[in-house]
Amino acid sequence: MKIGYLISSYLPKIGGAEAFTHNMATELTKQGHYVAIITPSRGKKFDNLFKYRVERLNPMLTRFLLANFSLGKLYVERKLSSLQKKYGFDLWQVTIGYPLGAAAVDFFNRNKIPCILRCVGEDIQVYPSLRYGYRLRRGVDKVVREKYKEFSALIAASRSMKEDFLSLGVPAEKINVIPNGVDCAQFQNTRTRDEVRKALGIGDGQKLLLTVGRNHPKKGFDQILPVALILSQRYANFKWLLIGKNCSEIKEEAQKEGLGGYFIVKEVKAKISPTGGLEIPSEELVGYYKAADIFVFPTYIELFAKVLIEAMAAGLAIVTTDAPGVNEMIDHGINGLKSKAKDAAGIAESIMKVVSDETLKKKLSENALSASKGYDWNLVVGRYTELYKTLAN
Repeated sequence: MKIGYLISSYLPKIGGAEAFTHNMATELTKQGHYVAIITPSRGKKFDNLFKYRVERLNPMLTRFLLANFSLGKLYVERKLSSLQKKYGFDLWQVTIGYPLGAAAVDFFNRNKIPCILRCVGEDIQVYPSLRYGYRLRRGVDKVVREKYKEFSALIAASRSMKEDFLSLGVPAEKINVIPNGVDCAQFQNTRTRDEVRKALGIGDGQKLLLTVGRNHPKKGFDQILPVALILSQRYANFKWLLIGKNCSEIKEEAQKEGLGGYFIVKEVKAKISPTGGLEIPSEELVGYYKAADIFVFPTYIELFAKVLIEAMAAGLAIVTTDAPGVNEMIDHGINGLKSKAKDAAGIAESIMKVVSDETLKKKLSENALSASKGYDWNLVVGRYTELYKTLAN
């Protein structure tokens, strides 16, 4: 099968959408499918690392679409026509619905080419108090409501995302709930826990908390310092490892508050694997997961939190919130502990419960590891390929 993946942001930029698309394309290529990534994202010098084809469009395309959607749409359709003639794709999957997906769907339908939409966050969700979401702009919301329902099928990574699609008028029969995936085996092959902890300077008996993600308002990372302050007054023997873009800003603030000594900050890059290609997540990041004791994720809103299934695959006790996109992944008291979003005291209390109760920690860890198997890449890719075959036929 020939599959075209259209995505407005791609590697070497690494976020959830980019990592998911890379891993999907890699797995599908291994299975014998022909996959090409079509993207306006810069980074051509990396393209020879991939097992699949990458076509780079004008890097100003997304900005052009945001400035003048109608004119940009004409350019998109002309490029898609050329690419379709070149490759003869059996179907297309669009990741990130606005603006590129909304600009492309008419071309697919006019040419009777099956097309799938997978949204990733601000292209569908809204969080007014954080000014998060393209749809907060009335004109964008109108386009989204008109165009998303025109796709042949839509992928909802979570049940909450399915509800978002339904609220936009997408027919229920077009929506397929398929979660993100994780390579469970990758989390069993890594550096030893002791080696990583020693490199981080973690002392005997010291608890290592871990948070992974970009420091974005929707992630709730503004709760980290209040949580750390509470913990420092109740349980001082911990370190908190922060991994992600702009997390150094949190440590800078912590130093002003006299809490800097509790924090370690890393920004982990994707690495070239021994067999070629990019390794996402990298062995280094997997090693940090395996070295930690508790995964802390204070988010306010998610579509699907990839870092949670990575933490599960590492067998970590998880402390998080009841945010959309998280609620259905974590069963409170079973494979993690949840508190209300924006509740620093509640998050700190959950951490203290895990720290003080080894039996609870072991239970959460074992159940998280077991739950991760339901997100294994083999299962996820299998569900996608079944959908592809149905649409292509």
